[in-house]
Amino acid sequence: MPTSSLFRPGSLALVALIGTWFGIGPIATDMFLPALAALPGIFSVDVPTAQQTMSVYLAGFALGQLIYGPVADRLGRRPAIIGGALLFSAASFACALAPSIETLIGGRFVQAIGTAFGLVLGRAVIRDLHQPAQMPRMVALASIIMASTTLISPSIGAQLLGGFGWWSIFVFHGVYALAIAVVVLLWFPESVPKLDPTAIRPLQTLRNFGGLLTDPVFASYAVSVSLVYGVLFTFLTSAPFVFIRQLGLSPAEFGLVFIPIALTNMVSSAVAARVTRRGPSARLYGTVLALLAAGMGLAVVATTVGLFGVVTMIVIMIAFSATMGFIVPLGFAGALAPHPMIAGTASTLIGLLQAVVGALAAQMVGVFYDDSPRPVVWQFLTLATLALALFLVLRRREPARG
Repeated sequence: MPTSSLFRPGSLALVALIGTWFGIGPIATDMFLPALAALPGIFSVDVPTAQQTMSVYLAGFALGQLIYGPVADRLGRRPAIIGGALLFSAASFACALAPSIETLIGGRFVQAIGTAFGLVLGRAVIRDLHQPAQMPRMVALASIIMASTTLISPSIGAQLLGGFGWWSIFVFHGVYALAIAVVVLLWFPESVPKLDPTAIRPLQTLRNFGGLLTDPVFASYAVSVSLVYGVLFTFLTSAPFVFIRQLGLSPAEFGLVFIPIALTNMVSSAVAARVTRRGPSARLYGTVLALLAAGMGLAVVATTVGLFGVVTMIVIMIAFSATMGFIVPLGFAGALAPHPMIAGTASTLIGLLQAVVGALAAQMVGVFYDDSPRPVVWQFLTLATLALALFLVLRRREPARG
């Protein structure tokens, strides 16, 4: 087992490493987006069929959430991370060789199961190595790395698509995941304080899930942050069709759309890392959720009165990204802080909720797609409002602590 002190708690090296795990999600989704709009022409299919490469991916991501937390609590973080990275890599290379849309959809499903390790085990490692007051800062700093991945992924995807073809995006995926596996194998020490021999027993897992969902603190944060992720996946699934098909951007121009959005998230996460040094704050979290819901309400108004275009859509997502920089670290830290002994399982349950909401949101984009932005912005508003309402309702079951 590695004994390197390179990745000691609180170090920038640890932040960077966990950031690369967090970043495997944007690598798998955002880098693929420029190719998504091209799939109908490449495989001679309609738009809803092409969008299944995202909705099925999110279903696989939901399934993967069920695996990594309990396995990591039982066997350790290292083997679970290495196994997930290798599965992602193998599926990515299979996607690159896909001869049909059906094969690509299947490959994306398996790829997503591999992807799920990134957020689940990154959050669990942060909980393993840090006290609750330190967690929001660590999640926020790692999220800056993830945001930088989001910043460059669409542009890299567009360049690969134009220079080599859609398949080269998946080759990049495979190499990225292999690098993660090698680094963890050679240099990252095990972080779990104590293995739980009962963690992978189905009944014990269900009991753990039940205990978490009946905890008002966990439920309020986990449900609300998952609904906010639904806003994100609504955007990711709809963006290629809104910007490329409706607004006429080229794939390369579409990649540039993510620059101001990701930069905003990086700045917001950096600010969150400074203002959350004392730990999770229910009051601050609720305030940011309210700002998000208000912003999405304004987006609906702007679209309804005809103020829709490239700039409007970018401004909407900049507003979302600014709130996301606070919601992610506060939400995950608030949910995980009370449950250090089952951090992997708790992280799994959050990820499962997140993936289920994301998959449903992505599917709804395909169902209501009508070559206009109206269904998209209304879905933004619905999910943001639900996030705020359910957080407030669930928190009433226990006095606020922040």
